[in-house]
Amino acid sequence: MNDLDSPPSPRRAECGRCGRPVGFCVCGRIPRVEHRTPIVAVQHVRERSHPFGTLRLAALGLERLRVVVGRPEAAPPSLPDGAALLYPSRDAVDLETLPPARRPSALVLLDGTWSQSRKLLRVNPWLQTLPRVRLHPKAPSRYRIRREPRVECLSTIESLVAALEVLEPETTGLAGLLDAFDGMVDGVVEHLRTHGKRPRFRAGVRPRAAHLEPLTRARDRLLVVSGEGTRRTPDADERHLVAWGAIRPADGSRFLRLVRPPAPLSERRLARMELDAHAFRGAVDVGEARREWRAFRRPDDVLVAWDPAIGPLLEALGEGAPARPLKEIFNRWRGGARGPLEEQLRALGIAPPRPLGTGRPGRSLAAAAALVEHLVRAADAECERGASEPLP
Repeated sequence: MNDLDSPPSPRRAECGRCGRPVGFCVCGRIPRVEHRTPIVAVQHVRERSHPFGTLRLAALGLERLRVVVGRPEAAPPSLPDGAALLYPSRDAVDLETLPPARRPSALVLLDGTWSQSRKLLRVNPWLQTLPRVRLHPKAPSRYRIRREPRVECLSTIESLVAALEVLEPETTGLAGLLDAFDGMVDGVVEHLRTHGKRPRFRAGVRPRAAHLEPLTRARDRLLVVSGEGTRRTPDADERHLVAWGAIRPADGSRFLRLVRPPAPLSERRLARMELDAHAFRGAVDVGEARREWRAFRRPDDVLVAWDPAIGPLLEALGEGAPARPLKEIFNRWRGGARGPLEEQLRALGIAPPRPLGTGRPGRSLAAAAALVEHLVRAADAECERGASEPLP
């Protein structure tokens, strides 16, 4: 039994693995990651029972992570030559700037609040003998339920994933650990809001760019999608897919298809789509569209859509998971915004982008892609400004 296997609280039913309340269990989302770099997490004794700690999630996913409690009387753990302490002090070296031959062979990380981490350093002399490395995060922490002293500071699980992405870029499963972390945070925030409480983050520490993390974290895997649907009758619940488009901002690859409707579209409907009946002569049936979409779709794509009502169209293509809600992400970043997508682009000073296809489907896809690219650049610019401030 390691130091994380503490018994569940008798006050509520908790999962014995992840420590979350049964209704918010994230075990099903935690992958087992086979990494080669040994990791020792030195945990403050008071952090062991903290309900929002992330080390437990990391320990469930990372094969070579060992947890020790940082007591002054405890003997130092055995470490291989070349181990380094991951800690954002002024004398630390940026991990990414080290050539492969000089990168640490093992990592030591402190788990606790920042005041607890400083105490761990002070009372454990062996930690002070280790060389120090630091991260240069591309986005602020997504840990919305606890305070960070700087936008550059990350939670334990975020730090471990970011470090392994530098040391072992070929290792798979790391993104899945962050998905489990997101699930934990989202569950806690929703629970607090439901019970009339607020998360403990401070507005001055959580910058606007933090709302854009669903985009920046997956920037190389984003797939912007847009679709059109129709109903047999105005009051029908079922929506039939009639147009579908997608573009990967990372490489510009596109998917554009018109789908044969179950009945001829009215002139009014065609006019709203800025198309005519001739455009549908080359349309495919929904089964063929689904097959072509599966051939285009990559397993690690992260779908992003402006329209929050796109769910039924995703289901028509066989997608089981929802797309990231671009409109909601944008509104949180903007502080509240109303109006269609094209109006929001004008408000941001973005010129109308060149359509990526015919009619409204091509125009809508181009607008969504332009907004995604603008938001990613805005987040990068804000993080660069934050990174110029001195670390503790």
